[in-house]
Amino acid sequence: MKRKKLSFLLAILLSMMSINAFGYDFESRGIRYNYINNKTEVEVTKYWTNSYYPEYSGSVSIPQEVYYDGKNYPVTAIGSQAFEACSKLTSITIPNSVTSIGNYAFQNCNGLTSITIPNSVTSIGGMAFYGCSGLTSVTIPNSVTSIGNSAFERYSGLTSVTIPNSVTSIGSCAFDDTPWYNNQPNGLVYIGKILYKYKGTMPENSTVVLDEETTSISGYAFSGCKGLVSITIPNSVTSIGNEAFSHCI
Repeated sequence: MKRKKLSFLLAILLSMMSINAFGYDFESRGIRYNYINNKTEVEVTKYWTNSYYPEYSGSVSIPQEVYYDGKNYPVTAIGSQAFEACSKLTSITIPNSVTSIGNYAFQNCNGLTSITIPNSVTSIGGMAFYGCSGLTSVTIPNSVTSIGNSAFERYSGLTSVTIPNSVTSIGSCAFDDTPWYNNQPNGLVYIGKILYKYKGTMPENSTVVLDEETTSISGYAFSGCKGLVSITIPNSVTSIGNEAFSHCI
């Protein structure tokens, strides 16, 4: 009898977990939201269907706040995977209330041709714009301080990048496999004051001296540089990314 009761309770628990994992808290005007920060704010979230892919398409305008169940909630985030694989999404308007763009938020949105990141955003998550082939340029506002791993990787239309001095860290491979990166000459590749990567094969017995104004070194920046024997890092550097010197034998 006890085993049956435990099995029943476990089934209920798994059912609740499934609903939480594949659902959303509420929907308003075609956009789905989840509560965050003790239900004082909301984030845009993904709409899960039986075929896995969400339904967002065309032009989407996210409001600064949304009214639901007798209360106004500020929209402060675009959640993880919110618009992932929305191939029919063509443009999106992000309000100044949004402070973060989550991991995978716009991954593989191939039809996206227009996006403006507002000055309120402070962080862009890993793989946030991975594989967005329809966009040709990106301007990061002065409010952004961090860009996650592979955030713009395989962004096949990306030919120009504008990064403000406010950005203090850029994750590994953030701009790899883009026309912008491919057009960079071999050697040290900087994005603003951040040492993004050493491009190409480093010659044997190489000595590297970083620019005096370098503020950080991205993840995997010198990964696999077997010819590196010494490097001078200035006092201005405040962070070194994951595996920045991995396999530097």
